[in-house]
Amino acid sequence: MPFKPRWVSILKKGKFFKYKRREFSSPVIFEDGLYIGTDTGLFYRFNKDGDKVWRIKNGAPINSTALAIRSGDLVVVFYGDDEGFLHALNAQDGKELWQINLGSEIWSAPTFSNSSKAAYVFVSTMEGKVFCINPIDGHIVWEKRIYLSTSCQ
Repeated sequence: MPFKPRWVSILKKGKFFKYKRREFSSPVIFEDGLYIGTDTGLFYRFNKDGDKVWRIKNGAPINSTALAIRSGDLVVVFYGDDEGFLHALNAQDGKELWQINLGSEIWSAPTFSNSSKAAYVFVSTMEGKVFCINPIDGHIVWEKRIYLSTSCQ
């Protein structure tokens, strides 16, 4: 039986298409939403039938795969952009809850840890830093630099 897609959506059109930009962000599915960012600075939510629920214009390319979590009645979507901002959105309407500048491009996917004591979002930057973020208000709990040696010894 050949595979037939249920729906297809074109995420980029217009002048950006001629530059052969590449999309590095992977789609993320959480509950009834599919979330994805584009290299043209757009971030989308689609429903299970492929209908666009909302689209926001970020302004900077989005190469980070998103993270979606439930916090009580609220679903929050996190993603990073190429200007170094980590964003938290209300998944229902796409409104920004907070953003924080981490100083360097964010291409990594944020991850989440939830224990009985606290919940945290973790993300790394192209500058070689790892951040632990409070998901409620975007406060930096801690940051660590990861040093990578480029010399051949």
